[in-house]
Amino acid sequence: LLSCFKIDGFIGSNLLKNSILKINKSQQEIIITDQIKALNLKVKPSKVKLFGSQKAPYIEIDFIGKNKEKATDVVLFDTGMDGLYEISNRAFQVFEKYNIFDVLSKSEGISSLGLFGAGDPTLQTLLQVETAILNNVTIKKLILNTTDDNNSRIGLEFLDYGDITLDFKNKNFYFESNSSITLENKVPKYATTVVDDKYVVGLVWDKELAKEISFGDEIIRIESFNVSQMSFCEILKLKKEWKNKSNYSLTIKNKENKITTIAIEN
Repeated sequence: LLSCFKIDGFIGSNLLKNSILKINKSQQEIIITDQIKALNLKVKPSKVKLFGSQKAPYIEIDFIGKNKEKATDVVLFDTGMDGLYEISNRAFQVFEKYNIFDVLSKSEGISSLGLFGAGDPTLQTLLQVETAILNNVTIKKLILNTTDDNNSRIGLEFLDYGDITLDFKNKNFYFESNSSITLENKVPKYATTVVDDKYVVGLVWDKELAKEISFGDEIIRIESFNVSQMSFCEILKLKKEWKNKSNYSLTIKNKENKITTIAIEN
């Protein structure tokens, strides 16, 4: 996995325990300093909790449901995650009784690919929350899914909306963005992953689509791209490119080796 991105290794957050890290995606820039004033930040921070020998940074994200019920989740800021927010099944079980999150769908399978490969298939839930609040920034119509990880997490997709600064030295978190973000409210129909070097269906959220594909079906072609003949690294690149495509054809091979081409329309 690391070789696909030409990564030689990692910098652990414990190396930054006396530093301040700012990430600016639009400029493709990372700044490390020990002087917070040098960054000239214009927003107020929220507090960071650093856990364990790795000094893993955890922050609070707040939620307000349609019923005006409120909740707060303590989440890991995970620079290895490319999404917005995943809620742990453990946290969701606590919040579920307050009906803050709307359940959009349930599916059994695998939702993501980690450094050490895919995990075991489990029941996951697709959710939507009316309002999320991160560092005083309001995010409307956030769609998310559960995860079997012990803790909830937020990822690098927040960098699409503003700069993030992690002040390990003073235990503060900054999110420089517009005061309000309204997301596209695009409900995914399915999710993919890589299992045994094959690009497969990980989860199927759409009930109609679930009549045609299921977890573990191998994706052998997307439009003109012959996925079955691609290398692992090429599959990862294609997965990223097609993440937000709206209309395309998908050819899959199921467990009985039956090949089917399906039109995906989002």
